[in-house]
Amino acid sequence: MRIGTLAVSLVIASIASCTEETEDPGKGGYRTAQLRGQTFVVRGKLLECTGGAKLTEVWEGLLDAPDSMPITDGWMSDWLAESAGVLEGMLAASDCDGLLKALNFGVAPVPCENEESICSADAVDVVQECLKIGDRKLRFDTDCSLASMKCRGGHCVLGSCASDSCDEDSLVVCGSDREKSVLKCGVLGLTCANGGDGLQCVGKGVSCTTEDVIPVCSSATSLTWCLGGRVAVVDCGALTDGRRACSQDWLNKNIDIPAEDLLTKHLADACGPAGTECYGSASECEESYVKLCIDGTYEFEPCRDFRTDGCSSDGVFEGLASCKGFPMTK
Repeated sequence: MRIGTLAVSLVIASIASCTEETEDPGKGGYRTAQLRGQTFVVRGKLLECTGGAKLTEVWEGLLDAPDSMPITDGWMSDWLAESAGVLEGMLAASDCDGLLKALNFGVAPVPCENEESICSADAVDVVQECLKIGDRKLRFDTDCSLASMKCRGGHCVLGSCASDSCDEDSLVVCGSDREKSVLKCGVLGLTCANGGDGLQCVGKGVSCTTEDVIPVCSSATSLTWCLGGRVAVVDCGALTDGRRACSQDWLNKNIDIPAEDLLTKHLADACGPAGTECYGSASECEESYVKLCIDGTYEFEPCRDFRTDGCSSDGVFEGLASCKGFPMTK
């Protein structure tokens, strides 16, 4: 549906005041789709200002997948919930200096000399990144603690660990470098437990084997399979406000996908788009609106309300229509 300036402002304001339990923008559904659409606009504005220069690490490559599936990466989910004001500021920015200031949490980035990323000597758990933006080198400061992270080696990290563990319904994975990551099993209706080969996300149902319970659509929206020795049910529709459904056709064509890979690599394929209006990540223009394909349905973003000249089929991303002309011509 189309959304005007007032509606967009209300959506952003509600994200900024949200709690993870009720209004988490990465929880899945319409709000997550809206977030992805707005991020698409912001990345276009940044590209026009930076010429494709590297962004700050926490925003580089964030939210590339155009769908409404829940964001299960622990740090990313927390980061989006706590940094909504940054996105709001970048959407509202009217020139490149204002855009970079918003990216730097409302503080104009200061000049720097060496392109590097270090932990601040003056502030705990703040990453200082010196980035080349056009003909300038500017320093951006990121407070890792916003998402309960720490600064180590010039990067925001969740910290170190000795072994994998369960934190309620979340799986804490300890990598080869002892840096931990978190997979939020619970947001998908799963839990964390010993799956036979170690701790993993597992189903909450009865005991099973992968031979007895193969991946299947147990209803139009529910995906059922054996995960970690327990029957797992992921309700694609309930997780996405009905925007996605279980795809038996995809499951039939991919019968050899391992149970764990179905969760970690192919869940958005098995929970396919419910809409048939468009496919993939296509985008089109309708007057000054950019229409971005999310879950098989076009979502409208008002380019001029976001301080660009409008929508162009020859957008800033190769092969995609996008908001273009930033700063907006006066």
